[in-house]
Amino acid sequence: MHRHVSTLLLGLLSFLLAACTLAPDVSLSPSVGSAASGADPTPTPTHEPVQAIALSHSDYLAHRGSREAYAAVLRARGTTMVGLNAGRLDWTYFPWPEHRERWSEDVRVTGTDFLAEEAALFGSWSETVAIVDVFVERYLNEHPAAAARSASGQPGQLQVSTHELVDGQFGEEMLTLIEYIAATYPVDALALTELFYDDYGFGEDDLAAYRAYTGQDDWPRTADGAIDTDHPSIGDWRSHALSRFIARAATIVHRYDKELYVDVRVSWGNLAREGRESGQDYQRFLAHADRLILWNYFGLSGYAPEYSEEIAAAVAPYGPGRIIISIGLWAEDETTVSPEQMGRALQAIEGSPVPNVWITPSHMLGEKHWEIIEARWGGGS
Repeated sequence: MHRHVSTLLLGLLSFLLAACTLAPDVSLSPSVGSAASGADPTPTPTHEPVQAIALSHSDYLAHRGSREAYAAVLRARGTTMVGLNAGRLDWTYFPWPEHRERWSEDVRVTGTDFLAEEAALFGSWSETVAIVDVFVERYLNEHPAAAARSASGQPGQLQVSTHELVDGQFGEEMLTLIEYIAATYPVDALALTELFYDDYGFGEDDLAAYRAYTGQDDWPRTADGAIDTDHPSIGDWRSHALSRFIARAATIVHRYDKELYVDVRVSWGNLAREGRESGQDYQRFLAHADRLILWNYFGLSGYAPEYSEEIAAAVAPYGPGRIIISIGLWAEDETTVSPEQMGRALQAIEGSPVPNVWITPSHMLGEKHWEIIEARWGGGS
């Protein structure tokens, strides 16, 4: 009898403890908490739309003599975030200590720390993002074995292999560069750009990494024996590999109370793929990165500016705080997206569930572009 009563008491105690544990979550539910207490539902967090301009280094140099006035113009036209060009591992726009051979020519000649100068200029009134490019043409001239290879075995001129980025010496050097920027400069975030693979990344070291991840003996092949570069297993493996690098970069950046953004491509015509064909699975990247910047380069992709709304709707489930949509001004045949086309894209994005916009590059903006930006963004305070 005593044992039975004790069992009942223990069961009742367990129930009460579980109820107390669940209570905080229950109280946040509008359908339960509001009805029970009469309180208003917990408000959904709001985010001020990002209105970003990616500053070209050449554009900054052209306005450097009157940079205060130039910054005032960007502010007056409603800019709330400025992307600053930090450069590449082999071409930095700042004097990286003990790496003089990596400085850009402008830095070597003038001794100017352009990243520090720009961060101070724009950071007093705008969020600033240091953009780090993972392409490395000069590095590959010195380390040709590190180059990513095409499916036919030809070395690329801009990218290291996926293995070299994730598990090789190049990746370690990149992380050292990222840490120096994060520790030294008063920017709000760092953004990694060109972190994708499509035509390259099929060398022997990448094959070994693919085998280790998938358990397969070889790349998937087409009927004629060529590497099936579009096979989903390749995008799956590469997305896994690149997310490992992003995780390490994010850990470093967060250590200095900054955020990490990553540029990603749009899966044109099949938005549900979410970049996996380029090794850029959005969900995997967002497990570590704070935001993704989607390359909405409709001028190069044969899509109308209004397709921007579909892009925004496709990524809306990630929330407005995690995605920025980049309007690229490049168009086919080395032309520029017109002011009217840019305005249509802006309208489509700003009326979407993800109203954050990043316009790039600044040197391609003409006065008519700026007039439309100012009309849509309004003036800064």
